[in-house]
Amino acid sequence: MSTVTVDTFAITADTRSLIITAERAGKKADSTNAAAYDALYADGLRAEMIYDGSPAHTQIKELVLMNRFTAAERKLYDTPKKEIDSVAVREERTALRGRVSGRIGDYTRAMKGRAKKEEAKEAAKVKKTTETTEVKEAAEVKEAAKPAETVTPNAAMAEAIDKFLKNITAQDGYFNVTAISKTGTAFYKELLKQPK
Repeated sequence: MSTVTVDTFAITADTRSLIITAERAGKKADSTNAAAYDALYADGLRAEMIYDGSPAHTQIKELVLMNRFTAAERKLYDTPKKEIDSVAVREERTALRGRVSGRIGDYTRAMKGRAKKEEAKEAAKVKKTTETTEVKEAAEVKEAAKPAETVTPNAAMAEAIDKFLKNITAQDGYFNVTAISKTGTAFYKELLKQPK
């Protein structure tokens, strides 16, 4: 299975608002982070779409920088390393870049987590459907495997006599209906008696 990378992802205005809220909340933003991640996933963002230089990566990085870091930190982030003379400032810049990368990594991990949950839901649906089908098939096999109900000769004859008696009483002018009904009913009752 090949993976297709979509390079045209754009964060919607509503999702952008959720991300801004999450980034401004900082480390205390568990619920706002979840809302932003959910919105991004619903918009179609997937983990494989967040790679260095991709539109999704660039948009997330810009939102993280603009809303989580100060203007001085953003300036330091954008300053080329060779233009910094101080070792301490270079280390600060490296740490800052690591924090930004880590935050973008949070988005990537969140998309992977949501994809796994989605796959688990789909697998559960398939499993439930399969189990339901298997239960139905097992019931059908069990029903088909039941032995046919055996009818005793007495029961078969009793059923035939009963139908005959109902048929002749429904017809007008049948020959000797009273005598036949009386004899037939007695015979019917004898057929239904159980042996002792």
